[in-house]
Amino acid sequence: MLQRIGTRLGLILLTTDLLLTALALHLAKLLRLTLPFGVYLDEPLAFGPWFYLLVPAIWGAAFIALHVYDPARALRYLDDHQAVFSGVTWAALVFAGVAYLFFREFSRLLFFYFYVLDLAFLLLWRLLLRHLLRAGWGDRLGDPRRVLIVGAGRVGRELGQAIRAYRWMGLELVGYVDD
Repeated sequence: MLQRIGTRLGLILLTTDLLLTALALHLAKLLRLTLPFGVYLDEPLAFGPWFYLLVPAIWGAAFIALHVYDPARALRYLDDHQAVFSGVTWAALVFAGVAYLFFREFSRLLFFYFYVLDLAFLLLWRLLLRHLLRAGWGDRLGDPRRVLIVGAGRVGRELGQAIRAYRWMGLELVGYVDD
């Protein structure tokens, strides 16, 4: 059951991450054209529609290869954000290499805007999702897994507190069994 929740949540995260990445790319392009920073562009910005296919493909491959969607990482806030930061950075480096090899006139300032926007969008999305799941919006991801703890001693009570803290991940503490 937890694996099913992890798969559903991973699919939601992957889809939203790729859409937000494409949005960040588009907004970075608009920022590069409108903000008065950087070198004035005499020619049109070298930016084709294939970037909207190339960038999400690179991001998806990098995120899957770096296990960004591992359910164990989603339990801890810092682990999740560190994984996203690493994934975005690696994907951006791969994209920078591809852009350097095939699109030499690609704007470095546009790349910088894109990196910052993408990182901000994805980290804020994860933060929002975490709050929504804790508020009970994640109940539709699957039926809760009921947990019965054997032992009502100190360790059992600590385990019960940990399970209550992660209720938003689909765990429901039923009670304790002790002699």
